[in-house]
Amino acid sequence: MNASYSQIFSNINSEENFRSMVISLYRELVDHPEIAFHFVGVDIESLVNKQALALRDLILNKDIGKLENHLRKTHLTLGITDFQYDQVLHFFRFVFEDHGVERIECDLMISKLEGLRTIIVTKKESPIDSLVKPFYRLIDYCLFKIGRRRI
Repeated sequence: MNASYSQIFSNINSEENFRSMVISLYRELVDHPEIAFHFVGVDIESLVNKQALALRDLILNKDIGKLENHLRKTHLTLGITDFQYDQVLHFFRFVFEDHGVERIECDLMISKLEGLRTIIVTKKESPIDSLVKPFYRLIDYCLFKIGRRRI
């Protein structure tokens, strides 16, 4: 196992911390107008438990082939776009930082998640992506100008 990932896990310390981060992530995602529809009718409690274990396994390089196959199968019909996945990564970064994960460790974790893009993203773009991207760019630009950033 890569020492960097081992260090991340020791800082996060427990599966419960992974679960807490995933709970925080889904609180954001189920309220996100371009992403929430993916969770209609989904047992969020069960999903959180599975995602916490998947996140841990990903960070620790544990059963990666099995994890990738599962992710490929479960995301195949969802039509997740690059824009939506960017938003998910944005929220992951916020959640990691909010849970005290150091920036370098956060970057490593986001890098691992970025590596899953080709498995999870199954659609180029949706009509709603085309509508909201310019809006988010404007918001991000304005916040950047005042030294802030969007959550």
